[in-house]
This record gives sequence, structure tokens and C-alpha cells, in this order.
Amino acid sequence: SDRDTDKGRRSSEFRDLEPLPTSSIRRQRAEDEKTNQERFVNFGNELWDLRDEMDGLYKKLVEALNKGQTEEEEKIRQKMRDVESRDPELVYELEQINMRDALKKGKERQARKHLDNSLAARSRLPHYNLEGLWVGKYGNHGYELINVTYVDETLIAYKVTGDKNVPCGEITFKADLNPNKKVPSMLSKERLDPISLTNNAAKKWGTRKLPRYAGLGQVAEE
Repeated sequence: SDRDTDKGRRSSEFRDLEPLPTSSIRRQRAEDEKTNQERFVNFGNELWDLRDEMDGLYKKLVEALNKGQTEEEEKIRQKMRDVESRDPELVYELEQINMRDALKKGKERQARKHLDNSLAARSRLPHYNLEGLWVGKYGNHGYELINVTYVDETLIAYKVTGDKNVPCGEITFKADLNPNKKVPSMLSKERLDPISLTNNAAKKWGTRKLPRYAGLGQVAEE
């Protein structure tokens, strides 16, 4: 048929095309992603297991200190440093603090190094990598678009598809993602601990805990 003939012609047009060369920027990005994947644990059960290991090491450290076991204490401290370096959220928090301290002292080269390390850790945190357009079902309003962006440690979602509750261009919700537990949240008086899930829920979500962050939703008055 004519349709099959046209399809055959179109297929032949693309059959012998050579793959486009990968740019140096994309190659470097792929290498960085691979390095960061190897450097940090995945956000989920691997992270919770790592933190359980950290809690166990802390208890051993206290025991070693109480018994005056200097050599054992140093071994535990080194193990703790190794474990901490694989926690992307902890590394992000510490490197941000170190960056600010370096900037205050005028040490720009050190500050840049800490910034690069913090961004490497941040790339492994899913809640910091949601930027872009998202589609959600808003009850009777049907499917609507929101645009997720970030300002420092705050995730902000703007309505792209407006309705009578939240007009187009207005903030529909925001969340404070600051990992520093010592700093009070702008949106809550206290930091929220992760939720421990049931076995069935853990299978559904692929993790035994879900992190929580203080947030604020907005609905316009009618």
C-alpha cells in the first residue's frame, strides 16, 4: 500500500545515520554521576542501614571512652568518618557549613572546593532533584501542571494550570529541606523525623522509611 511504501522510505532515510558524537560536557557529566554513585549510598534503605551502622559505632565509641581504650577509640572514630563520608545528606550539610566558614575567612579557593563537594552530595538526594514540570490530579479540576523550583534550601511549587483555589503563577506549596537539624525550620518549630512504614507500605515504596520535611500549602479564599 501507499502507506507501507511511505513508511519504508522514511525508515531508509534514518537507517544509515551515524550516532552523534557525545560532547565533552556530557561525557564529564556522566563521569561525575558515576563517581557520585560510587561515593555515596542510595537514598532509601541503603541510607537507613548506614545510619543504623553509625548509631552502633557511636555506642561503641562511648563504651571505648568510658573504658579508656585509646587505640580502640581511634579505630572507631576512623570507621565513623568513613561511614559519614558515604551519607549524602550529612556530607551536603557539613560541606555547606564549611563553605560558609571559608567565605567568611576570605578563603575563596577552599570555599569553591566545599561547594563542589556539597553539590556532588546534593546530586544524590532525590528531594533536591525535582526541578521541572509535574502533572497531578486535582480532584474535580482534573489534571494540572505545577513547576517545581528551589530557592536555597526551600522547594517551591508554582501553579502552571490555575483554578479557583490557586491561580496560575501562584505558589501552591513549599517545603523546607534544610538538612541542618540544629537550625529551626522556617515552616515549623521543630524538625520532623522519618516515618517508619509497615512491611506492605515498605514494599510499595521500596524503602522502610520516608523522610519528612516541614511544608506549607496554599489555598486561595473564595
